[in-house]
Amino acid sequence: MPAATAAPAEAWGATDSQVTSGRDLGASVALDAPVGPLIVRTGQLDLEVAVLDDALAAAEKAVASAGGYVAASQRQGDGERAGASVTYRIPADRWEATLAALRALGTKVLAEQTASEEVTSQVVDLGARLVNLRATEAALFRAGRPVSRNERARLGPITR
Repeated sequence: MPAATAAPAEAWGATDSQVTSGRDLGASVALDAPVGPLIVRTGQLDLEVAVLDDALAAAEKAVASAGGYVAASQRQGDGERAGASVTYRIPADRWEATLAALRALGTKVLAEQTASEEVTSQVVDLGARLVNLRATEAALFRAGRPVSRNERARLGPITR
């Protein structure tokens, strides 16, 4: 039977007051302090499936209905020797339900591995960096002088 690997899947964790989108964490961090811990979950699920194309389509549909998306994919072989590896991004609050839906697509779960990482301090650090960059930008504009190329490069997309 063909094997499908959904690995690694990732979930992003946040509340509305902290992050507006896990897809672009650095650009969407709110400047409030986090309410609780932010957890990023990762996992690898190796499945044996009856029909690879059907399983891949059903997996993509399950992930999309959870608000996630395919971040990367790779397919090799054909027929009985066909296999695929797909990386999904899944919202943290839908992680368990989506993982269960993905497990159900296989005729057999060959392997499963999950992990989590607490990233609250990284989000707080990004928020503080954004505050500082925006303050620098405002100070430069108040000073009435044009922003140099080097300063614009350092400030990055917040000046655009």
